[in-house]
Amino acid sequence: MKRKTLLFVLIFSVILTMFTGCKNSNTESEKNTNQKENVITEYNSYVLKWDSFGTWKEDIDKVIISNTDELQKFCNKLENEEESYAMVDRIYRSAELFKDYDENYFKNKSLAILGIDLGNGSQYINLIKATKDDSNVKIDYKIEFSNEIGAPGKRKGYIVVEIDKDITDIVRNCMTPEYSYTDVSLSLKTNTLTSKGATFIIKNNSKEDYTYGAGYKIQVKKDGEWQDIELDQPLVWNSIAYSLISRGQREINIDFTYGYGELSKGQYRLVKQDIRKSVSSDSRAYSVYAEFEIL
Repeated sequence: MKRKTLLFVLIFSVILTMFTGCKNSNTESEKNTNQKENVITEYNSYVLKWDSFGTWKEDIDKVIISNTDELQKFCNKLENEEESYAMVDRIYRSAELFKDYDENYFKNKSLAILGIDLGNGSQYINLIKATKDDSNVKIDYKIEFSNEIGAPGKRKGYIVVEIDKDITDIVRNCMTPEYSYTDVSLSLKTNTLTSKGATFIIKNNSKEDYTYGAGYKIQVKKDGEWQDIELDQPLVWNSIAYSLISRGQREINIDFTYGYGELSKGQYRLVKQDIRKSVSSDSRAYSVYAEFEIL
């Protein structure tokens, strides 16, 4: 009887061990599966070197390049052979910048290029990372300010990402917090808004004098986010610094039809860039916003 009991206990112990081991194995397998699902693919990416304050021939928003022919066409769009920038060495020309991407590269990879508007020469791109998001590449970046006084007028920066062939679109993610600048404010003047233009009031609420430039841009709200309106060509502004004295205000007449055409129904905002303190060690350029709606 004792032998039968002992044998039964032994068999039960073996079965229990097998069951526990199988359960632990399944748990480990589930963990490994979850870990694989959580793997994030990060692509090699960099900010394109372009040291000229001049404007490229075409304003590129975003593009995916799959072969050398498309790359050459892209370079031709960027280059403006009719203009000559004596201060720019040929090494900074677009063809030179992409010379390492040959047919061997494009056999397995493509290029994603994202264009980013920079208000002036004091702004630069701080690239965080570029990651795979299903069939998209998501590019995280910030727009930072340097301590140097930059060139007036609109500038463009570009991020280049070396992507897989299955990527079909680029998702931009600007992580720069929208600075709530209270020293200077921008508002729409009552009863002046039409689909073709409006008058805005820029006001200095501080004890210091400020200046602002002629440039601006208009953004439209889509899917809850503010997006730049795509232009057929870059807008040209006079390099003028308007004075905005302490506690003072000025009216700004904006013609929407210049560059943007007559605005259709929707939510918009005017962005005035290059707001600076007149006399200060702070050379940063700030932006102010005024929202409006076309009915």
